[in-house]
Amino acid sequence: MTIKELETLVNMPRTSIRYYEREGLISPIRASNNYRSYTLDDADALQKIKLLRKLHLEVDTIRLLQEGTLSLDQALADQLNALEQDRAALEQARQVCSALRDAHSDYAHLDPHPWLERLEQE
Repeated sequence: MTIKELETLVNMPRTSIRYYEREGLISPIRASNNYRSYTLDDADALQKIKLLRKLHLEVDTIRLLQEGTLSLDQALADQLNALEQDRAALEQARQVCSALRDAHSDYAHLDPHPWLERLEQE
């Protein structure tokens, strides 16, 4: 299938498809006219990539999954841990942001030290 057909099938922009091809996550065959020819396996791989990227897995992690050097269970466990750390950091930033807003400071008089201390200690 052509890249246009693949775009429609997997609902992914051409630039993303080409990116994943450059990263080696899909490998279309070349037709006699040197055009790329995508298969249903490529579409399936892109759907999996799309799902895993929506879960915020890195491209390198997806590559390890495809190679079979990392199990999906381990990748998801690692990702759950990373997401929890991100959630905690975002909550901490939200709290400091709220407290800083409530302090009614302006940029010219902002003393970053106590706020940085708060962010770094928690």
